[in-house]
Order: sequence, then structure tokens, then C-alpha cells
Amino acid sequence: GKALRIFETANGRLLEERDSAGFSRFEDILPDALLHIVPSQQKHTDVEIWSWCERKRVGLLENAGPNAIRSPDGRFYVAERLNKEGIQVGKWGVWNLRTFVFEGEFQTEAVEVWPHAISPDGRWLAMSCLGKDGKYLEFRELPTGKQVATMPLEDRKSMQFSPNGEFLLIGELAGPANITMVKVPTLGVLWKLDREPHTVMLFSHDSRTTFVGLQEVPNVHAKEVRCIDCATGMTRARITPITEWAPPMVPPPIRAASFLVFW
Repeated sequence: GKALRIFETANGRLLEERDSAGFSRFEDILPDALLHIVPSQQKHTDVEIWSWCERKRVGLLENAGPNAIRSPDGRFYVAERLNKEGIQVGKWGVWNLRTFVFEGEFQTEAVEVWPHAISPDGRWLAMSCLGKDGKYLEFRELPTGKQVATMPLEDRKSMQFSPNGEFLLIGELAGPANITMVKVPTLGVLWKLDREPHTVMLFSHDSRTTFVGLQEVPNVHAKEVRCIDCATGMTRARITPITEWAPPMVPPPIRAASFLVFW
């Protein structure tokens, strides 16, 4: 079977070798622990929390499927639950990664669900869903999983919260699509850019400005970066990159404190 091997970077010494079925995401490699899927003789999956410092298992998330997301503050892990036959049953579990306690689960009626983002403080969960009447956004409170709002979606989206958790920006990773800014947690629409081809979306650290890279069509190069007021949608400035910015070959701009850095 597959194995997870952990080496010490200073000397290349093998510290640990464990049976593993892989990671849900590389973001599950944490500063003090890692989360990985452990193989089981049954068809369901479990996620093991293995501590770097203690070099042992410190937690096990039972029946946690690979469709999962972790909160940015490292507190909650939300995963689609599977039954003993490994079948999705429309339930999602919430685990506390600090106490290793199972907080509970919630039910969704959607046919398919994609967890997209959790707010920086770990309070809100944004999920895009496919239901009988089309695609929509489910907005839930953690750790209870209580649904607090929904809104229709045109397609699967890219979603990200502002650093202060007050705004949710909805768009696409690339290509022509609507860009929508909504208020948290009501999902009230603050403003929208209709069918703008864009490449990347970033927030300033103070959550006052969002940066949207707009494309030339059909060229993939960004023609400008528009600096938009988060609350009003007013364009504050337009930046024309000096170099050709062509994702994914060239990295997107880096947001540093009060600056936007290109290379």
C-alpha cells in the first residue's frame, strides 16, 4: 500500500513511515501537525492528525471523506461524511482541531456540494451546491452548521473572504464571469461587475480595497488591475502592469501590507 514518509530536513533522516491514502489538500500540512487520509479495510475513510512534536497520532476524524476544508485559523475541519460503505449521505461533519472533539454534523439537500471558503475567524462557511433547481450558495455558521442564508449561482465559483470577514467576493479563477461582492452574513449584493474576463482577485489587508486583474480577450495577458472599493464598488485606481502578466506561467501579484507587488 501507499506510505507517508516524514524526513528531517537538517540531515535527511527518516523520522516516521505511516500507512496513508494521501492528503485532501496540501494545506493540511500544518506547522505543528499534519492531516492525512488513513486506509481502512472498510470503504469509509478516516483522517488522522499526526503531531510533529510528539511524533504520534493525536486525533482521528472518523468517516471524514476527502471533500473537505479547513478554517484559516486552524480551528475547524469540515468534511463530507461517508457511511460504512463509503457512500455519501448528504451529511457534513465539523471537527475542532484544537481539542480534537467532534462538534457535530449538518445535513444538506444538495446533490453535489463544494466547500469553497471559511472566514478568517472560522465563523462562516461558504459552499456552492447543485440542487434540483440549479446551482446556489449555502452560507452556514460554524461549528453548528446552521444555514443562515442562500443565493443563486450561475456556476461553480471562486470565493474568498475579506481579511476582516465582512465581505465575500465571488468570481472565477479565470475567464469571463460575473464578479460579485456580498455582505457577510446576509449575502446582500453590494455590487457586481458583469461578464468581466479576469484572472485573479485579492483583498487589501485592511479589507477596504479589492484588486481584480482584467484580461484582454482572447489574449490571456492582463490589461490592467482595477482597485475597487469593497463597500461601494467604486474604482479607486487602475494599474497597468509593466510586464506581461500571463497566468498560470507567471505568478500573480503578491499583496504586501500596503503594497501590490508584481514580477
